[in-house]
Amino acid sequence: MAEGTAAFLQTLLDPEDWQAMTNRDVVLRSWLVVVCNPKRPSGISANSLERKAAQAVADTIEDSLKKE
Repeated sequence: MAEGTAAFLQTLLDPEDWQAMTNRDVVLRSWLVVVCNPKRPSGISANSLERKAAQAVADTIEDSLKKE
């Protein structure tokens, strides 16, 4: 992910910014960001098995949403 994109998403997803938003502020919804991170201690990268499990969860969510 590009550095600018990550910064944009962080700003977009900051819950403190949501307090000022209303339904009238939403013109179009075209993205749904779902983060599937395995639980692990801070500063420790996920191992291969954890990444595969997180991807499986993401795939299940995607399949479920496509059925809607």
